[in-house]
Amino acid sequence: MMPIREYLEEHYTDDNIKDEDSVLKLIIRSLSQVVQSGAQNIEISVMKIGKTRKLGLEEVEALLKVVEDERVAAEAEEAAKKKPMQQ
Repeated sequence: MMPIREYLEEHYTDDNIKDEDSVLKLIIRSLSQVVQSGAQNIEISVMKIGKTRKLGLEEVEALLKVVEDERVAAEAEEAAKKKPMQQ
């Protein structure tokens, strides 16, 4: 596991901050690098001018699932690229 700051430095892009959903996925990916897995170990609040909201357990679980699905898909795609062409 790498420190969260190092993870953010390596994975931060303009695409990762284009909207709230993208930022939340970046946060979940970052936190999953340093916290024990599971939504019960993650608390996230969204702060905007004039209001703050805390994500519920269900929202965090849903984000974790999306991030995990994306990670699995990316790994499968990478493995497919590395696999030699069969004739």
